[in-house]
Amino acid sequence: MDAKSGLITDPRHELNGKTIKGSVLVFPYSVGSSVGAYAFYSLKEHGNAPSAIVCAKADITTASGCAIAGIPVVELPAGTELSLINQGAMTRVDANSESAKVKV
Repeated sequence: MDAKSGLITDPRHELNGKTIKGSVLVFPYSVGSSVGAYAFYSLKEHGNAPSAIVCAKADITTASGCAIAGIPVVELPAGTELSLINQGAMTRVDANSESAKVKV
């Protein structure tokens, strides 16, 4: 992913060439190193961050990156099927101090 443009740049990825700016980014889990946390922060600094992240497993990289960038992150309950959220679906994340809700 290119932080300066917000574009997904992996030619093997189904979202190659699309931007994550302002979207609710949904994925099962992240794979990578501590640099991933900086990537979220860099996206925010360049104005290209997603508005929220929804994942099945919020690992330390995702959680810390979202925390320093001020991006709400929601970890879904175990057993929730991410496939129920279709690409391009209108999704809303309502996060407050007591709970978070994902509406599709």
